[in-house]
Amino acid sequence: MGYISVHLHPPTIEFLEGFSTSLSRMAGGLTAEQARHRTVPIEEFIADMDAHDIDQSVILPVDSRTRFRDEVVPNEWVSSLVKRYPDRIIGFCSVDPSMGEEAIRGLEHAVTELGLVGLKLDATKQGWDPTDRKHYPLFERAQE
Repeated sequence: MGYISVHLHPPTIEFLEGFSTSLSRMAGGLTAEQARHRTVPIEEFIADMDAHDIDQSVILPVDSRTRFRDEVVPNEWVSSLVKRYPDRIIGFCSVDPSMGEEAIRGLEHAVTELGLVGLKLDATKQGWDPTDRKHYPLFERAQE
């Protein structure tokens, strides 16, 4: 019997380029350039899943554009992984809640057009207050 890994950020160049600033802060000063030298192609990531008896992985991008300039792991990239490995990758999207209506449109696009099935939000990495009522419309749309 295999497993489903429910919280993964694959160390591919595409992911690390979109997440380098916050990755550096979380890793205690690891520079973006150092992180890029530790990247693996997605095929190696899938092979590693096989080696560890992981049938499926939930890939979680992060959209931190408000907090860390234009930093984002594109939902389109996650969608491309799902299309390439539909039996192995479960794709979530991420939007920056501080972007208001644009975040809601991004969520709708990710679900209806890109085929992603969940939403990744992280108040600590994205720098927003989940108790602020201005984010409630996004939460309501996500529930729908």
